[in-house]
Amino acid sequence: MGKKIGVFKMEQQAIEAVELLEKEGFSAGELQVLARDSDHTHRIEAETDVPTQEVQEIAENNDGGVVGIPLAVGGMGVGNPGGSTAAGNTYGAAPAVGAGFFGGLFRRDFRSDDNDGIRDALRTLGLGSKEADSARDAIREGSLLIVVDLEDDAEKTDSGINRLDKAEAVFRSSGAIDIH
Repeated sequence: MGKKIGVFKMEQQAIEAVELLEKEGFSAGELQVLARDSDHTHRIEAETDVPTQEVQEIAENNDGGVVGIPLAVGGMGVGNPGGSTAAGNTYGAAPAVGAGFFGGLFRRDFRSDDNDGIRDALRTLGLGSKEADSARDAIREGSLLIVVDLEDDAEKTDSGINRLDKAEAVFRSSGAIDIH
């Protein structure tokens, strides 16, 4: 299994890359277009049959947890387990699961590198940690990403070139500003 990601500044470049990839035998199921929001996906959806994902929408719908790390860590309460109340305040009660010191370490708003949730959204879409880090910055800047995701990354094209290498060549010829 392998991925190749092309980063494009212009919608037209991304559309051309998708069209070239399809001419080279890549199926719509092997391709995905990622953009920050719907403003960047309408034209691509209209001109290609490749699925587009609006990363900001996914980030907003994400529950704030870190992908791959369950938030089953409880807080570190002090005092009696049930707590006591006085004038409407709770004293000594253990915080809810995911709250407290450890929960705060894992919540999105305490992680300065991903306060908008884009990295987590990209992880949800199947990108690895390193891929998500670099893609996050490109998405924040308004770039479009085309992800080629292959089951067999060693598969060769008719010309004998590895398919991921072929995807990279298409990205370069279509004006990708970065390739991962």
